Amino acid sequence: MLSPEAAALLPVVMLLIMTIFQGIAYYQAQEYAQAAAAEGARVARLYDGSAAGGEREARQLLSQTGGGWLLSGPAVAASRTAENAQVTVDGTAPRLLPFVTLHVHRVVQGPVERIVPDAAP
Repeated sequence: MLSPEAAALLPVVMLLIMTIFQGIAYYQAQEYAQAAAAEGARVARLYDGSAAGGEREARQLLSQTGGGWLLSGPAVAASRTAENAQVTVDGTAPRLLPFVTLHVHRVVQGPVERIVPDAAP
């Protein structure tokens, strides 16, 4: 049988444990979004790549890895100029604590590959 002090402390301990698990889930959701954005940016940055190709690659990684529970409502956007490519992944981390909604936003950008002729010696 629990003492009154232990019974009063039990909800606090449970809340602390759930807070730790919420932090872990949020971290994993961020890593998941980062991986998808990085893969999309890698494809968009290719010499013959495109923004549509980068977006498609990021969406494909999100769907193939089975982390739908890890990042709910993922939104992917990609853009590419002559010099830079950028992929953005947004979503929501799993909710383990009531009244807590944690949004995930990851952006990866980099220079577009291009062929630069050698300078004459």
